[in-house]
Amino acid sequence: MSFLGVVFVLVISIMVLAINFLPSFIAFIRKHPNRIPILVVNALIPILGFLIAFLWTFADVQTE
Repeated sequence: MSFLGVVFVLVISIMVLAINFLPSFIAFIRKHPNRIPILVVNALIPILGFLIAFLWTFADVQTE
């Protein structure tokens, strides 16, 4: 594999990881009270975890 091929694979891999962890990034930016569990679900369950974490990130949190 050429140098450009390796760079291409590296860039695509970084982009996929960034997109996969997008719900966790959003939860931390919004200071979601469940941001650590969202990160754990997002990290441990690849595709389904992304969907669960994404929906959980935007769920309304009721505070008393």
